[in-house]
Amino acid sequence: MKAAVYKGIGNMVVEEITKPSAGKGELLVQVKACAICGGDIRTFRHGHNAIKPPIVLGHEIAGVVVEAGENVDRYKVGDRVIVAPGIGCGHCAFCLSGRQHLCYTRKTIAHHYNGGFAEYVLVPANAVAAGNVNFIPCEVDYLSASLAEPLACVINGQEAIHIQLGDTVAVIGAGPIGIMHAELAKAQGAGKIFLINRSSKRLETARELLYDAYIDSSKDDAVQA
Repeated sequence: MKAAVYKGIGNMVVEEITKPSAGKGELLVQVKACAICGGDIRTFRHGHNAIKPPIVLGHEIAGVVVEAGENVDRYKVGDRVIVAPGIGCGHCAFCLSGRQHLCYTRKTIAHHYNGGFAEYVLVPANAVAAGNVNFIPCEVDYLSASLAEPLACVINGQEAIHIQLGDTVAVIGAGPIGIMHAELAKAQGAGKIFLINRSSKRLETARELLYDAYIDSSKDDAVQA
């Protein structure tokens, strides 16, 4: 299969690698879309302490199950799925309370296992057992579904700040995550949304979303504005 293999800082090569097969408890997913995270870009440019090349990056994965290993009962060939990348041990207090992201021995797809910048991705048995594989609703396309992982991060962040009806919300950053924050704040009833960014181009792109203020921090003092 073809894969974009990260060889080291500034070095990624599209090449043929061995297509994996689903073993006991595993799933093989044909990748239909894999979004590019800012973390992927940082790793490409600067490396990552937890990533030992060569490895396939990409952890915002949406695709279709093409193989289900022995003892996999919940999923079947043809299921449309997304794959959450963080895999807890499943046994510690954090994992048992549903907070796998705090697991001390957590493994991550595209850090410890090959990721989604390939034609196929193998989902480890511990990820399948932990519930890291979720079904895509029939009305959601693969490209949109690949944004589920960053959207989950946004939801997690906003659960901690409790936006209330009528609040004024300032979002710093007009990239994909910033726009998700602004849209989620709007959905939660924010009265006004201010979008702040040092790139005028990104602010212009976001104007069609009709927020209450667009502040270019490269020209204006955002706090004063």
